[in-house]
Amino acid sequence: MVVRQIGTRRGVGRGCILAGALIAVGCLRAPSLAPASPSGPAGSGAEQALPVPFDLQEGVERASALGANLFLLDASTALAWDALAARVGPPSGVGIGHYLALIGGNEEGDPDGSVQVLFFTDEHVPRLAYRVRIRPGGEKGSEVLALDPPGIVHEPLMTLLNARLLALEAIPPTTQALNPVLMPQRNGQIVVYLLAATQQPNVAVLGRHYRVEVSSDGTEVETVTALSGAEREVPTRNSSGQRVVALAVTDGAAEHPTETHVFASRMANLPIYVTTGRGRWKVRASGIDYLGTP
Repeated sequence: MVVRQIGTRRGVGRGCILAGALIAVGCLRAPSLAPASPSGPAGSGAEQALPVPFDLQEGVERASALGANLFLLDASTALAWDALAARVGPPSGVGIGHYLALIGGNEEGDPDGSVQVLFFTDEHVPRLAYRVRIRPGGEKGSEVLALDPPGIVHEPLMTLLNARLLALEAIPPTTQALNPVLMPQRNGQIVVYLLAATQQPNVAVLGRHYRVEVSSDGTEVETVTALSGAEREVPTRNSSGQRVVALAVTDGAAEHPTETHVFASRMANLPIYVTTGRGRWKVRASGIDYLGTP
């Protein structure tokens, strides 16, 4: 996972920098928007997906959809970072300090599969400096538009930027780097995901991720939810250097896999077996399968 941390007041490990800075890890490859099948066997073919318990169906469907959107926005931001860096050099070196990734839409306002990533200056009052449009499906030829001079940030973008910074300040101290991702407003709130990241290759980050809900005006944190019980970084290759065929995690406090399990599966391009208080599940790019009680 490419690390792009901004606006945190806490120290973080592995060379991350503080206070409104953006970082990209050059040695890590940006994730594809359409994950390929993992190398090697796909796992046990004898598994039979069972009907999801009725009372969990809505939550499972929501987690699957949110996880797919988290992956789309995070992966698109990585592509946008690379496109901008190819044009101007390292963005942090030209005064860029903040970014927002937004789902793109057509003239009618409906999502069109694209993502627009906005890059802002690192000034006390940020200004909009670049717009990068990632075409649907991650097609080549990202569109980079420079605003010269940078433009004043109006609402609702300033509210979103403020919500993001509040979310970063609201979580407990951590040694992990965090990539913030904003989702569309839900129930009158701005939802900010803080996705743990690593600079280490061949590692899947299963936690600790957070979901922070901020008031619609971007001035107050309302809830902070840890979506995993601990910091979890799991190798995706065994001691012989071979790629594993699946990952496994136990989260007894959850009833079903969360959106960050789906996100992690897509990022690692591997299925993840999740054991929760309600049973055993298989998370993969195509969705969440219920495998019954252990």
